[in-house]
Order: sequence, then structure tokens, then C-alpha cells
Amino acid sequence: MKALINKHPIYVTLGIIIISAVAIISVLQSTYSYLSTKHRIENEMRESVERSIISLNKNIATYLSSYAVNEYQKLVTNELERRNSFAIVVEDYNMGTIMGVKAYVSGKIRDDQWRPTDFNPNSTQQNRKLEQAYYSFRQSIVSPGGEELGAITIYISDHELRMELREIVVGNLVNTISISLLLIISLFVSIRLRLLKPIAEIAEVISHADKEGIPHENVPCAGPQEITTLSKTMNRMIDTIRNSRSELITKQTELEEEKERFKLAIDGANDGLWDWNLKTNEVYHSPRFETMLGYQVGELPNSIECWSELLHPEDTEQAHRRVKEYLGTKGEGRYENTFRMRTKSGDWRWITGRGKALFDETGTAVRFVGFNTDITKLIMQQKELRHQRDTLQFQASHDALTDLANRTLFTYQLEQGIDKAVRDNSKLALLFIDLDHFKEINDSLGHRTGDEVLKTVTLRLKQTVRAKDAIARLGGDEFTILIEDLKQDQDASRLAEKIQHKLSNPIIVDNHELYITISIGISIYPDNGKTSKDLLKNADAAMYKAKSEGRNNFQYYSAEMTAQAFERVQMETRLRMAIENDEFVVFYQPQFNGVSNRLVGMEALVRWQDPSLGLIFPSQFIPIAESTGLIVEIDRLVMKKAVAQFSEWYRKGLQPGTLSLNLSMRQLQRKDLVEFLLASLEGADCSPEWLEMEITEGHVMENPEEAIKVLSKIDSIGIKLALDDFGTGYSSLSYLKRLPITKLKIDRSFIKDLPNDTEDKAISKAVIALAKSLDLEILAEGVETIDQIEFLVENGCEVFQGFFYSKPIPVSEMEAYLEKKTWIDAEPSFV
Repeated sequence: MKALINKHPIYVTLGIIIISAVAIISVLQSTYSYLSTKHRIENEMRESVERSIISLNKNIATYLSSYAVNEYQKLVTNELERRNSFAIVVEDYNMGTIMGVKAYVSGKIRDDQWRPTDFNPNSTQQNRKLEQAYYSFRQSIVSPGGEELGAITIYISDHELRMELREIVVGNLVNTISISLLLIISLFVSIRLRLLKPIAEIAEVISHADKEGIPHENVPCAGPQEITTLSKTMNRMIDTIRNSRSELITKQTELEEEKERFKLAIDGANDGLWDWNLKTNEVYHSPRFETMLGYQVGELPNSIECWSELLHPEDTEQAHRRVKEYLGTKGEGRYENTFRMRTKSGDWRWITGRGKALFDETGTAVRFVGFNTDITKLIMQQKELRHQRDTLQFQASHDALTDLANRTLFTYQLEQGIDKAVRDNSKLALLFIDLDHFKEINDSLGHRTGDEVLKTVTLRLKQTVRAKDAIARLGGDEFTILIEDLKQDQDASRLAEKIQHKLSNPIIVDNHELYITISIGISIYPDNGKTSKDLLKNADAAMYKAKSEGRNNFQYYSAEMTAQAFERVQMETRLRMAIENDEFVVFYQPQFNGVSNRLVGMEALVRWQDPSLGLIFPSQFIPIAESTGLIVEIDRLVMKKAVAQFSEWYRKGLQPGTLSLNLSMRQLQRKDLVEFLLASLEGADCSPEWLEMEITEGHVMENPEEAIKVLSKIDSIGIKLALDDFGTGYSSLSYLKRLPITKLKIDRSFIKDLPNDTEDKAISKAVIALAKSLDLEILAEGVETIDQIEFLVENGCEVFQGFFYSKPIPVSEMEAYLEKKTWIDAEPSFV
């Protein structure tokens, strides 16, 4: 219906509605009339049946009793025609008894033309009609004496009912059509005049509208009240739309002006606009955003991933975190962050991003809009300002000529060093340095030359001290050095010696060869003062004491320290002279096989034959030689002498076995070590297999990788290698396996208490077992008793070195033994 109404003009629509309404009313009225008539006819039929029963019952009982079949058949025929019944059937029990059946059945029934005819109980067609009868009523017939004579049944058909109801339906249909036509005509006329004409006039006005669909004129207010009200409402709407359009045009004009101002502001501010749609994850970039980074307009993808990829790796995490933190505030405040972004050319620009986010009613961010400002120039300016500030600060705290700390900065460094020493319970030393006769250089050669000398002194001081030591120029030719974490007081004198040695080399300025000496004063915290003022004062006093002692020396503030330091300086000086004067001699300590009591080799040991002090043992001069680096020269001197002597013994046929030479760490660090060994062998015509180099476990572990490389080179030329003092260091088995050694020497500290000390026994057994498992020779040092030898032999060690056999002896004694083949000591010797 709805579709039908929507697709047709109003006339057709109204006609459909009217006809439908009339039809519904007529149907309802006809239904009511039909049901009422049907109910009435049914009642009349029942009443007719009851009257027929009553009428027949009065007369038919007599006929049944007298077997008067014809008589009651006439009675039935008359009643059928008089009452217009469909059929009347009589059951005669008396006649049935005669005929041998329960009842004799007879009666009248109407045929298809509604004519009465005899009822045949055996007729299937008639029985079916009786079954289809609309209504039936059966009444038993009883004699006056109470005997049941039979029964009579009257059947009523719906023939008359259908005829009468058909007439009612046809009459109602005619009435419906007539009424509908009259209503339609009346309504059409009324609608046309009262409804459609005003509506048509309204439609005509509306059809004449502008391009936005707004009528040029107001619609007419004529017709029924409803049409008039509609017209007035439409006119108000039209007026409102016109006013809204006018306001919209005004707003649009203002918006265009705002947009133009906004664009000019953006272009003037040189900022790049970005607009992130968090629902679609798309990002709009303004043209300036892209050109700011060196891209063409539209070249950058509109995705948040593009922004992430352009971020500097060091800024990516904090940039993402800052966005997340801002969005987590649900819009409180505003977003602002500074980061670096990569340009198309690969450069980095400093960018400050600012923005605000929009959130929906659930608090979820849906849009994030903001600007990117290129602040690279500002950052560069800030860096320049910081550089200028740092330069000014540097100039305020440093010497302009040498760039060293000035007095102010050094005093601060000294105070910080004192605080640290207090916390760590440690010591520090202050060296106060003054150039001797520097004024004469300025006076004779000019201040420019003097300045160059000061620069050279500064450079040499930097090359001498540790990186963490503080150096300052207090003014003129005065320098100070701060040594923190001082282990021994004598370490300060060692540095003073290094500085003196470093500055002893000539300084060349404008073809002038200048020799500079210095006087150094040393003060120690906390012994010589607990404040920066006291330490500076006392170091200065010690420096003047050095000048008073003839210059070109150093003095401790304490006289005792000065004496000790002087003694050490004297020792170093005497060692240098001893090297020049060839005062070092070689002693040899034999090595024996304890089972065969046969000499298998010897170890070369250095002694210092001082002309005035006599024979000096290594423990008195080796530490100083090692700290000053003189150990290399001494080692090489001993090596040359021992190799030459050993080669001579072989040429004489004395068969001295294997010569063991000690290799110091400083020697091991020399790049020309292998070349020196080859030259020594060649110069003495000595075979490399006669030699064995000993290096201590502790020296190897100072730099195991480098040691392995150097020792491998020595091994490659045929010289055997032994690990000395094994067990006293911290070597690992992994390095031990990689070392190209052939022998382990058990340190004397594990031998001296054998066989009584349980721990020494266990350690000795373990070292012997380890050597055997690695297929290495084993030698025990410091053997002094027969019990020690028996214990070691019993556990697998057969080669010994120690006072049980001999102390270290000079060349003459060793050669005498080799010639006689008889050992000179009957009993162990102890020195």
C-alpha cells in the first residue's frame, strides 16, 4: 500500500484510500448482516423442525401401530412440502419385525431440483446427501402405552440459507459501490477546491527557486487552516534559511579572511604544519613542512612512520616517549619537544614541535595538530654563545701563553685533591718547579724567545706526567704539578727525576740551542700541610732550598725525605756509571739431576762489582734499575757476557749443558728483542739450543697476549723457554697451554718447608703433576736439604737448583768444575 501511494498522484492516492475505507466498512457491515441473518435462519430452521416433529408425532404413532405405511408416507410428504425441509426419514420397528429387520426405513428426500422423491435407504447418493445435510433432528416415537414404535428424523439443507445470504452480499456490494462513488466524487471536488489548489499554488512558488533551492517569494497563505498553518511555517523556514545563508556567507567571508591571515602567518613564521589523524594514522604535511627538510611538495608519504624514520637515532626514543606522555594527559597543557630530523641531503636540522590533541567523549585522542619550527640557527647561535662563554671561562682560569691552569684554577684543583685524599685516606704530592736562570734568557734573547721556551717546557711536562696529574703555570717561570693517589713518597722524586731528564735535552729557538735546568720543591699531603696554602708554601720553600743547594736538583720539604731521595738519585747515577764502566759481572748457579747427580745446566745471575762498595747483590739495585729502565741495558750486558762465555766453554768441549737467562718485563716489551738475541748468538757463535730464557709468571700475566706473541718469536729461533717462579702469579691454564714453554720452575717459597709443611707438599705435587700432564720439564729452585730432594724425586721432580749443590759462583770456579767434572762443594753452602 505504501509503495502504491508513493508512486501515484494525490488524486489516485485519495481514491485508493477512500475505496479502501468504504470497502472495509462495507465488509464489516456485510459480515455483521451475514452473521445475523445466518443466526436468524438457523433459529427459524430449528423451530420449523421442532413444529414438524410435534405435528408428525401426534399422528404418526397411530399409523405405525396399525401398520399404515401409506398413510404415514402421505403425512411425511405433506409435512416436507409444507415446511420446505430437505428430507424426512421414518424408522418403523413394527413393519421391520414383519420384514425381519430391525426397522423398516422409508421417507421423502428432495432431489437436485428440490423436488420431493422417495427415500431409498440403500441409495449411496441419498445417504451421502443426508450426511452432508446442514442440520438434522431425530425423535423417537412412543405408543400411549410407552412402547417404542420407531423414530423420525428431519434433515434441513443450507439451500435456503445460501440463497438468502447471497442476496444480502449482493445488496451490500451494490450499496458499497454506490456509496464509494458518491464519496469519491464528493471528496475529489472538496479536495480539489479546498486542498489541492492551495498546495498547487505552494508548489508553483517553491518551483521558482534560486540555485541553492530557496524560493524567490514566500508561499501564499490560503485554504484550510492546516494549509494556512503549513504555509506560514514554510515561510518562517524560508526566512530562516535566507537569514542563515546570509550569516553563512558572512561567516564564510570572515573564514576566508581568517584562512588567508592564517596562511600568511604560517608562511611568515616559516613553520611547517602537521595534522595527524589518529583514527586512520595518516599525517598531513604542509608544503613548508616538506621544503623545510629539502623535499618537494608531496614527496613525503602521509604516514607517522615517515616522521619516525626522519628522526635522529639518538632522539627517536625520547621523541616517541614525549608524544605518548602528552597524549596520556588527555590534552592537559600542550605538546612541545625538540629533536633532530634528517633532510633529503642527509644533514640534520634541529626542530621544535608544538601541538594540541583533540579527544573524543571516551578520552581517546582522535586528532593531533601542530607546527614544526626549524631552530637550527638558534641552536648554532646558542652553541656559539656557549663556546664564547667557555672561552671566557677558560681564559679566566688558564694561562694565556701555555693554556695550563692558572693559580686560581690550580688552587681549586689542589683543594679538590685534598678533599679526595681525605675521603680515600690517601696521599698527594705537590711539585713546585722553577726554571733556573730563566731571567737571563729573557734579558739576552727577548721575551718572545722566553715565551717559546715556556711553551716547550709545558709540552715536555705534559709528555712526562700522567693524564690525570694537574699542571699549572703560576706565573713567570714557575710551574706546579699535582700528583694524586700517591702510593709511596719516593714516587714524587721519580717524577722529579723524569722531568729533569726530559728538560735536560736542549731547546732550539730561532737557531739558539738553549739548555734549561730546573729546581723542584716537593711537599706531601698530609705530612707537610693539610691546606692548599700550606702545601704551596712548603713546596715553594723546598724549591728555594733546591736553588740554595746549587740549582738543578729537587728537595723534599722534609729533610729525611730529601736524604732518601738523594740516596736513590745517587744509586741511579752510580748504576749509569756502572754500565759505562762495565762493572757488572756474571755468576752461575748450577742445575743438577738429583738422580744421576749430573750437571744439566746453569743459570746466569748478575752481580755488581762496585770499586768502593765491593760486591752488590741484585736485591739492592734491580728495583731501581727496573723503575728507571736501566734494567734493559743491564740485562743485555749480562746476556752478551754469558752467551760469549757459554759458547767458549762449548768450544773447549766442557759441555756446560743449558744456559738459563732471565728476561725482564721491560726487555720483553722491547721491539728489537729478537733481533738483539740473534745478533748476540751470531756474535758469540752460540747455538740457540744451548740457551733457555726464563720469564716470571707475574711478568707474563701483565700482558699475556703480547707476551705470547714475543715468546713465540723467541721459540721460533730455537731458544727454549721456561716459566720461572711458577705458582706465585695468577696465570690461567688456558694461557699456560698457549705459552711456548718447555719447562716449569717451582718457586723456592714452596720448597723451603718441604717435606714438613702439608700445604707446600700438596702444591709441589700439584705443580709436578700439572707439568707432566702438559709434557713439560720440571725444576725445583731453592733446594737446600737432602729431605727436600728425596721428597721431590719420590714425586717425580729430578732436576734441582739451590744451595744444597752450590751457591752462585764466578766464572773461574764454574770453569774449574767443568774441567774436573767433580763438584767442588762436599756439603751444601749457605750465603
